[in-house]
Formats: sequence, C-alpha cells, structure tokens
Amino acid sequence: MFEKLCSLRPMWYQIGKINEQVREIMRGHPEGVHFVCYSQGGLLCRGIVSSMNHNVHNFISLSSPQAGQYGNPHHQTLYRNYSVFLSHLDGSTPSPNMSEYKRNFLKLHRLVLIGGPDDDVVTPWQSSHFSFYDENENVVEMKKQKFFQDDSFGLQTLYNKKRVHIHTFPGVVHKKWYANRTVFNSAILPYLT
Repeated sequence: MFEKLCSLRPMWYQIGKINEQVREIMRGHPEGVHFVCYSQGGLLCRGIVSSMNHNVHNFISLSSPQAGQYGNPHHQTLYRNYSVFLSHLDGSTPSPNMSEYKRNFLKLHRLVLIGGPDDDVVTPWQSSHFSFYDENENVVEMKKQKFFQDDSFGLQTLYNKKRVHIHTFPGVVHKKWYANRTVFNSAILPYLT
C-alpha cells in the first residue's frame, strides 16, 4: 500500500489509510488476529494497536525500531518538540490520546520483539527491543527507559505480566529477517497459534 516513496508519507496518514483495511479484516475474524510487522511496518502496526479498538492477540515486531531510528541523542528536546508520531506513542511528548494508546496497547496478549546485533539498518539494533541511546551514545536497555519506568503506554505492565517476549538473533542483516527460517521457526511461528 505504501511502497517506495509512498512510505515517506506521514505515519499517521499511513495508519489512517491502513486502519480502514485492518478494520475489515478484524470484522471478518472476531476471534482475533496476529500482526507480524517488519521494519517500518512495525512502527505502523504499533500505531494501529495503540490508536484503534482492536482484536490483535500477538504483535510480532520484526527488526523494527520501536524506540526510534538513531535520532540524535544529543538533541532529544528537538525530537520531543517536533516529533508528531513516536514521541506521542511512547509518552515523551504529552498527547491527549495517551490513555487511549495505553488502554489499546494493553489489549495485546503478547508483544514479541525480534532483533539482532548484525542488523545493518536499525541503529542502535537494540531499538528493536525498546532500548535506545542516552546522551553519551550508550545503549540504555528497555527497563531503564523513562517510558518503561513511567509505564506511559503499558510496556511495563505487559512485561510484568510476562507478555513481552524478546528474541535476539546474531548473523541476520536487515534485509534478511523476513526470510530467515531460524527466526521464523523460533520466534514467529510459536506465536501464531
């Protein structure tokens, strides 16, 4: 739907258009659906599960920069002031929709985060596990992130309920995640039943 240059359209615009199709799929499957979302698609899926009343059971995020894609850690104030997407979803920027985002995110049965150190696109690769740089460019793990500690969108709640599953696979470059049989058999297939 949003291939090539169309993927540069604003994220909320893309989510609005995708939501129309997702609603139809969910209506056809009232027993629930799973999301398997790759790279930037993982951010779109996160926006969908946060912003709509959904019946997604498992959200599998495959090499997706859930805590951001590099983003200059020395200019986080600018990020918070001008980001209209990710900073609103993670609570870094106040949003009137934050309680809705959290309520919807907490409907997930499982959140599966997949990434690895040889990903040559997601920077830092640990962003696929909700970790990110501090101002000194040291990677700060998910549990030490402010959005986790504040439980701003429900990540800590899901984690404490053992509904967050983190998988790390070395030796997989970014363009190969979706085709890697080991990744599929170990970290995707078990969550599709």
